[in-house]
Amino acid sequence: MAAWGSWSLALLAVCVGTFFSANFVRSFDLLNGLSSNTVYSNWQLQAITTGFCLSPIPSMLLSKERDEDPAGGYTIEEHGQLDEEEYAVESIYALLYSMYMNAPNLISEHGVRYQFTFNTWGFAPSPYPETDPQRHGKAAYAALVTQPPIMEYIKNIPAGQRLRIAEVGCGTGAGANLITREVHPTCEYLALDMQHAAIETCNKLHATSENPGLICKQIPGGVGINGGKIPLHNNTMDVV
Repeated sequence: MAAWGSWSLALLAVCVGTFFSANFVRSFDLLNGLSSNTVYSNWQLQAITTGFCLSPIPSMLLSKERDEDPAGGYTIEEHGQLDEEEYAVESIYALLYSMYMNAPNLISEHGVRYQFTFNTWGFAPSPYPETDPQRHGKAAYAALVTQPPIMEYIKNIPAGQRLRIAEVGCGTGAGANLITREVHPTCEYLALDMQHAAIETCNKLHATSENPGLICKQIPGGVGINGGKIPLHNNTMDVV
């Protein structure tokens, strides 16, 4: 009876995975099949992941013949290393940013509640307090717009004119939020990303009525990809 129950759950997972894949991601292949124009809910993510794990794709990747000397010494068996042609960046980011959007607030080891939005890179050491769980990401973004050439440029902006910044690939907009609220609070900031889930997070958490200098926009397909362009005229921004 227990064995039958296990098979029933597995069969149900396959059926659910098939349904959601057919309607939302074109296939079980979460490495290539997800769309940057879609926000996937927790239930959809679970169904997609279940379908992928139960599909032949993982075993096909593991059994594929590869170079004897993989780049960096990483292998798919030990490290999950994949060749670039085996996945689409758009699909991976669609998965990640939907996960970020659906993730609950986290509590750091110092008891600080936060939402995981600085999720790509950071600098160490950081000038922000050790109790700040996102201090390294904040340090990286603050450093970008306080470099000596930029600060010298700002000194020469005509009186009454605001600093204008455009960011291509803003993700959740956490860095843009830091800059517009703390680093250059009087600037005008246009944050662009190809991922719908990322821009929804940016608009929900950061580009609020309390932060009027920040505008978050999706560029389907990405800037410079498939003809995507920054929605601005030439010579209208100070920093890109």
